Amino acid sequence: MHDRAEPSEVGAHTCSHPRLTACSDAALREEIGGCKRALEDLLGEPVTQFCYPYGDVGARVAATVQEAGYVAATTTRRGRAVPGSDPWRYPRIQVARHHLLPQTQPGAQ
Repeated sequence: MHDRAEPSEVGAHTCSHPRLTACSDAALREEIGGCKRALEDLLGEPVTQFCYPYGDVGARVAATVQEAGYVAATTTRRGRAVPGSDPWRYPRIQVARHHLLPQTQPGAQ
């Protein structure tokens, strides 16, 4: 895994991609914390970012992500993070192979 291009970052996305708001507290902790531990063991470095499967987040889920030791988490809501954005519910800018670089720049629609 250390052959990946630099700079790059690996974030967590749960162990089995469940709808987190439907999980029991124990399952929630294992999906969120277990994924972090597994990735950190594999990579040998901290995993600090999390992305909610299906963008499924509520107060209990966000608190569990924070308690697991992540620094921030993203939803599936499109948009840009701005000063004052909730670090446990950051929006995202989708970038895929069919996007052009100018579409990712400030002011782009």
